[in-house]
This record gives sequence, C-alpha cells and structure tokens, in this order.
Amino acid sequence: MGIFFATGLPTAWAEPGGFLPLKIRFWADEVELTGAVPNQKTANLLLITLHRSHPDLRSRNRLVIDPARTVINLPDSRELAGLLLELALSTKDGSLQVTNREVTVSGLTDSLVTHAAFEARLESLAEHHPERRWSNRICLVHEDDLAPGLLPKRPRPALDPEPLENAPVVLAESAYGPLPPMRARPVQSIGLTENAVAIAPPGDAPTVPASNSAEPVETSHPMEPAEQIRFTANSFLVAFDQYRLVDAATERIRSLPPEAGPIILRAYPDTAGRHTYNEWLSNSRARAVRRAFVDAGFPEERFRIETPDGRDDSKGLGTVRIFVPRMLPPAAEPLPEDEGAPSEATENLPVTTASAAALEDEPPFPTR
Repeated sequence: MGIFFATGLPTAWAEPGGFLPLKIRFWADEVELTGAVPNQKTANLLLITLHRSHPDLRSRNRLVIDPARTVINLPDSRELAGLLLELALSTKDGSLQVTNREVTVSGLTDSLVTHAAFEARLESLAEHHPERRWSNRICLVHEDDLAPGLLPKRPRPALDPEPLENAPVVLAESAYGPLPPMRARPVQSIGLTENAVAIAPPGDAPTVPASNSAEPVETSHPMEPAEQIRFTANSFLVAFDQYRLVDAATERIRSLPPEAGPIILRAYPDTAGRHTYNEWLSNSRARAVRRAFVDAGFPEERFRIETPDGRDDSKGLGTVRIFVPRMLPPAAEPLPEDEGAPSEATENLPVTTASAAALEDEPPFPTR
C-alpha cells in the first residue's frame, strides 16, 4: 500500500486553493482513501485503523503526503482514527470527508443508538474545531437493507476503452469519473415501481388507484384523512412516539365495513422534488407503515401507496398520510302513508269551545 504523489490525482478534484479533501469510503469490496495528509505518520495511523477494523477488505490507497495541499487545520490523526473505527464497526456503506469548511460522516445503520452516538461524538469534536461544520448523515434503515448484496462496490475503470471520436466533457470527482452520491441504497437495487400510482391534486381527496392486478379497484366511497406519521430525516423507521398514531388508525380501519375499499398511504420525501432517492425514500416509508398494519392483522393488498414529490404540499414533507374511506350514514327510508303522521282529515279537525273549556277546567287529579 504505497503512497501516491500529488500528480496522481486530477486537479479538478482539488478544492479552491489547491487543497485536496480527505475522503475515506467503505465500499462493499474495498476501502478507498483519497486526498492529502501532512505526513507519513498520519497516513500510517489511518491505514492501521482501517486494517484493524476491516482486515478482510483491501485498501485502495491514493493518499498524497503534501502539507501544502492538506486541508487547513486538519483534525488530529487520533480523532480521525476514532471516527473511522466507529464508522467501520457500527455502520455499513460509510464514508468520512474532511474539507476546509466541513467534516461529514455518512453511512447506514438500523440502530437509533448508533445514530445518537455519532451525534454526541460530532458535537464534542465541534467544540474543539469551531471553524468547521460537522455533519451527521448517518441514515437509519431497516436491517434487511444492510445485506451485503445491497451495498455498492467500488466503481472500476474500463480496461483499454476504445477512443471516442468526440470525447465528452466529464467533471470528474475522481480519476475514474463521477462517483455515485451518498444515499441509503444503490440505485440498481431499488424497485421504484412497486405500487406506484397517480397523485391527486393537493387539497382533493385521493382517488383509489388500481391494484397490481389487471382488475381495477372500484369503490364509491370518498376518502378522508385519518392520521399523519412523521419520520426523522433520511429514515423510514416508524419512531416509537408515532406508534400511537398507527394504533389510532388501526382502530379506525377495524371499524370500517369490509366493502369500504382500500386504504391510501400517501408518502412524502424530506425535500421536494422527484428523483431516484426521493421516490425510494417515499416508497420505503409507505411500506414501513403498511408493514405495521399487516402486523396488526390487515391484508397487505388492502393498502395502496402514493408518492407525491412534495412540491405542491410542503406540509406533507417527511410524513406518510393515511386516508380512509368516508362511510356516509344510510339515507332514511320514507314512512308508509298509513303510518307515522296523522291523516289530513284528523289534522284539520276543529276543537270546539266546550271541549276546550273542559280541558282547561279539569283538575289534574279527581276530587272527592
């Protein structure tokens, strides 16, 4: 694992002023190190830390030893090693990036404790390094999304590619072209079409979409909002304080008759816009809420998912809104003509003076 010289990295990758950000990424098959460090001791400490945490992964070492190109006031190598060790042992698909303005940690975990531990560690480091912003981008995901087959492998360069007649302009972040963005799962493993439906205009009651089968779902019942489940940023785990709302919606759905029709789960991303990550996050949140209803005994096919982009409904961002059929009371049947109200002849009978006087003078109890 040799150290590369600064000429091994493209100049477009450097920050303004020629500084090379320190970036360490835990791919599924390798650990990749890029950027500048001030001395060999710092480089060795980082490499030793990575080897101890992941002895089964090969290190792709592209570090540059150059104090003039190291980011200003790089955190102490022991602090960096501690962050890397915790990142490697408690998250998947993790990364650490240090620039002149910001230190960012990202990764995947299914533990709220891990997320809170990183938050506490970064707050402590921020007190010693107030010149930088410290960002915790650890994502909370379901444990099923941490399977090795779902984690991305490091992109490889093409072997002896044919030269292009008109070479495209690539604003590369690395020597091998643009890297995929930090996100909860790679695009290739995300199914974005599951239960996707058309979105009704904001303010209107949602329409009931067709099911996954060829037969459309028909219902004459209008829809009305029931509950709104909120999620933390970049997460699709239903928080503990939101389960009371799920329970309330569960009781309401149980009160509906069987012919009421499907339940709508309208899921929103954290920020407005329609792109791959937002659609995956919205679908994952809707499926998490649906899983809670299935655990309560409802059939999965009773629920339909909608994923608006949030541009027209900013109040829904970060939530899943639950819509249920509005059951109207049955219309009252008219009474038969021979029952109920008195007939017209009886209604118009006059009261005689004698009968009226008798009613007024009659005492309430008989006298002796």
